[in-house]
Amino acid sequence: MKPLFREFIASGMAGVVRTGLTRDELLVKLGEPIGYKGYPPELGLHERELMNASVWFYYDKSVGVGFDDSGHSIWVTVYPEHSKGSGWPFEDSPFASGATMGEFRKYLTGTNLPFWECDEGVHFILAAKRCYTFCTYYREGVELSRDERPILYVSFVERPELLPSHIQKYMRHGKSADEPWRT
Repeated sequence: MKPLFREFIASGMAGVVRTGLTRDELLVKLGEPIGYKGYPPELGLHERELMNASVWFYYDKSVGVGFDDSGHSIWVTVYPEHSKGSGWPFEDSPFASGATMGEFRKYLTGTNLPFWECDEGVHFILAAKRCYTFCTYYREGVELSRDERPILYVSFVERPELLPSHIQKYMRHGKSADEPWRT
């Protein structure tokens, strides 16, 4: 049975992919990835050696797995644009067509997952303290309302210090991780 999307937000589990696995463990569980990319600053360019690639893709490219220098997975990213494909690794999908920030907020509220949202500078939602989402502000040159903004990806990090720096900065200078979260 596939996990629920709620489990991904809380624990980072996407199918059998999760943080803490090594490249070798993923090869045993799922075989070679269907795609992989290289280390920064070449992120986006294909790495020639599979075992040196910093990102592997599975489940019809709906899931990306990022590795540290020792080869352990430290983040898992889900790409909602692939949520309707046969490779979607979850039993459910909180996203209708074209996942939006409003849909994600509604899903979190309906599942009682703790979250908070920032729309100061960069719009993101941080859920369960280690899962975050980013969106785009425009569609065809038109600025969208905060509910209509399409989600680019949803990521789960192994440790809070792996959150993007602007989220960490906001937590240090704005909202404390210990403050009550919206549910």
